Amino acid sequence: MENRGKSEDRRGEGKFGRIIKRALELYAKYTAGLQRGDFKKLFTQETRGIFQHFGGDESGKEGEGGKIRRAFKALGRVFWGFVLALSPARRIIYGVAFAIFAVASVVIVSSPPGSAIREDAPILLIYGFIIVSFLLALELADKLSARDEIEIARDIQLSLLPSRDSKLPGFEVASFTSPANDVGGDYHDFAEAEGKVCVAIGDVSGHGLGAGLVMAMAKSAFQAQLLNDSEPSKVLSTLNTVVRTVGDSRTLMTFLYCLVDSEQGKMTFANAGHIYPLFYRPGDGSLRWLESISYPLGVRDRLDVECCELQLLPGDLFYLISDGMVEITNKEGESFGYERFLESVKRHGGSNPTKVMEGILDDLERFAADAPREDDITIIIARYVPGE
Repeated sequence: MENRGKSEDRRGEGKFGRIIKRALELYAKYTAGLQRGDFKKLFTQETRGIFQHFGGDESGKEGEGGKIRRAFKALGRVFWGFVLALSPARRIIYGVAFAIFAVASVVIVSSPPGSAIREDAPILLIYGFIIVSFLLALELADKLSARDEIEIARDIQLSLLPSRDSKLPGFEVASFTSPANDVGGDYHDFAEAEGKVCVAIGDVSGHGLGAGLVMAMAKSAFQAQLLNDSEPSKVLSTLNTVVRTVGDSRTLMTFLYCLVDSEQGKMTFANAGHIYPLFYRPGDGSLRWLESISYPLGVRDRLDVECCELQLLPGDLFYLISDGMVEITNKEGESFGYERFLESVKRHGGSNPTKVMEGILDDLERFAADAPREDDITIIIARYVPGE
């Protein structure tokens, strides 16, 4: 009898252990992908996004009345924005669920305890929960389907950009790009035309699919124009026409283009509203921005371009960046800024471009930490090494 009792205890402990194991497995599966700060992001950034998306332009206005009245008005705008965003059929189903919840809540509050109608009210709540869960599943299926299409668009866009280890005659080159969303508006490219090296960087206004499409069109136009005439004024004029044609009145694109005779070291560049290229000469330690001013692409029908020239010496480096590099913020809302960028460039020196780039990106990552990013990031570092 004693052995039998011990055996039953062991079976009981084994069963309890399996239950605990299954529970832990279920917990791990249910919380998969959860990261530190996700809940804070949910109730701050994402909640604010709900009000901006569904509340319309008036969601941030003060309006009349007290705080409570303004809060109810804001919630009302968000509610109607959310409801009207549903398809008509789903809107009707959601209205039915909302009515069920409302009726059940009134019954529970107003009916006397023990009454038959009050006992049936929880069943109505269950029905309402099932309907809302059904609608949530439909919306999630739509989101996953769109997500797949966005992933395809992201892969296509990344395939349009040069690899990080691109080879250019007479140069050591390192580049990095990271879109804020799945599809971004930053663009950079390397090419050879008429025996010269072409380096370009651009930034389409906004980000997301719309900016990505304009970027793809600019890529095609850039490559086509190089086959015809690679001179900076001609290239920027063609791209200006393309951006004016494919975009709307609010679409613009900054663009910086450098054309280099790698044998002679002569660089000609033109800038359409982009951040100036940063030039570093290790020989004398000089570090300066190369100023060249013009309107961004897409602003005017005719683009007047200022072309500038620079004589490169062996070992010279130039840095091309998008504004996301300097505008990225930390948790306190402070931007990385131009001064920190310059300090980072000085700190990592004029060594191999890949090492310099990795050092700058490490500084950027430490500064921003887990703060949400709102713009695309692109950096190109090119070192002139004639004869290689």
